[in-house]
Amino acid sequence: MGGENGGDARRQGTVKWYSERLGYGFVEVEGEDNEVFIHHSRLHQFGLVRLLPDDIVVVTVTDSPRGRSIDLLYGVERLPMDGRLVATAPEGDELFARVKFFNEMRGYGFIEVEGYDQDIFVHSRVLEKNRLPTIRPGQRLLVSVEDGERSWQVRTIRVLADDKVAMPQAQAEAEAAAGGDGETGAMAEAGATGATSEASGTAEAGDTGGAGEAGAAGETTEAGAADKGAGEAEE
Repeated sequence: MGGENGGDARRQGTVKWYSERLGYGFVEVEGEDNEVFIHHSRLHQFGLVRLLPDDIVVVTVTDSPRGRSIDLLYGVERLPMDGRLVATAPEGDELFARVKFFNEMRGYGFIEVEGYDQDIFVHSRVLEKNRLPTIRPGQRLLVSVEDGERSWQVRTIRVLADDKVAMPQAQAEAEAAAGGDGETGAMAEAGATGATSEASGTAEAGDTGGAGEAGAAGETTEAGAADKGAGEAEE
């Protein structure tokens, strides 16, 4: 331990890829010709569940049976969420959506999307590509959907920043239930407001997916579709 030659040669690196499900990833480290392997055990001291692409890390590197690998992780800096990923209105083929549940450990979840009579599968890779740290049950989003080989799935995802904007269909239903009263605050949950602060933090809420999964207990048909969708996304 302690880096090369027993020293403390700390260097800065940039996360290129990390799979929470597989438990490892690769980091581009200063002075290294190739990307360096990092195992999930190196994240435990920070209470992290996963790393995100473009996270800045401070590490030491050593030789291992796998080749060059991260010996110790000393720090993680997460860049703020790209402002383009936060929106107040849909663009193009985007639709209003709400997170039903998301399991961080398994790397997938389901989203309720306006105009669809079934829950839409979302894989963690979509979040990683968009540099979103996680999504939470009840959080409102703007998504585009594509038809996968086995089921509908989320293609792009953005955070809906204005928590006073309700999904059109949900708003109409709420007004009808209230006898025409325009008060639709119950449908405007402040789900997106914490996403930006989470993106700038160094610790992730590892139990978020568990809470989402518990909320979806008993939905056996969705679980089957998720396993199929997860396999497709990994392929």
